[in-house]
Amino acid sequence: MSDGKLLRTFGDPKVGARRFVGASGDGNVILGYIPKETLHSGGGIEGGLWNQTLEQRFRLWDAATGQTIATSPPLLPIESSTLTGFDPSLQVSANGRAVIVFWKSPREILPIYVFSMTQTPASQRH
Repeated sequence: MSDGKLLRTFGDPKVGARRFVGASGDGNVILGYIPKETLHSGGGIEGGLWNQTLEQRFRLWDAATGQTIATSPPLLPIESSTLTGFDPSLQVSANGRAVIVFWKSPREILPIYVFSMTQTPASQRH
């Protein structure tokens, strides 16, 4: 891309995407992390602003159309965990049909989730 032209914007106006996570190897599916958070002031680190994560989810978008393909169910709470304050690591498969979710916790070993996506991007439908 030599001209720097914006091709597409992804995100839900109400939710947005907290961070971009990745794209499928074939370039057809975009993966984003979309938690629900509440901003707090005071307390926290040096009395500044901090986010409380209320819900963790991811969303998949069709790269060609920008339309939502799927939104995950909530990822937390994990019943056997005391995990708080950690965002999950997310990876989308090369074909965009599965998402792997895991946490890099220094305190505990947590499950690895694999979500299967049955929908295909509209740009791949015939």
